[in-house]
Amino acid sequence: MMLKEKSTTKKISYKEEDVLHDDYDKWFTCFISHLKSDQIQLSSGLASPEKKEFYEIVMSNNIEKMINTIDKEKHRLLTETVILTYINELINERKTAICNLAFDSKSTGLKIWAVINDDDELAERNLILSEAKANYYAQKYNYHLSTTIVEKSDNFEIPSQYKQMKIGKF
Repeated sequence: MMLKEKSTTKKISYKEEDVLHDDYDKWFTCFISHLKSDQIQLSSGLASPEKKEFYEIVMSNNIEKMINTIDKEKHRLLTETVILTYINELINERKTAICNLAFDSKSTGLKIWAVINDDDELAERNLILSEAKANYYAQKYNYHLSTTIVEKSDNFEIPSQYKQMKIGKF
């Protein structure tokens, strides 16, 4: 007696195929609309300098420049996401009071300079835990966050390469 093997390949019904084609159609229609909008902005001189530079690089067919541009944009987006994750955890979730917070972005990570009130062990603990949460996200991308914590009475100036972030009251 021979057993027939069940097929694990899922047959797509006509309705599902229609949905896939509709999704493709919607995506391409939207994509082409964005390209036409960019074309109008470029030809009329209304495009941002960044958009103009992007299209000049793409149109140059210089693969090295394109890869470099993509890497820069990836780094910018990753840094922004890691900072937002860190700030959200620190300020919104843990309600931590920080005197000063500054960032220095490097190609493989982000350095943070945090000034807290003297003997504020809770703030120090929350900074460490916020760093851990952001690092958990960032490690997938070979990116690392490192926090330097100083107290007000230490009177250390924020290093010049750091950019200070204004944090409002919560």
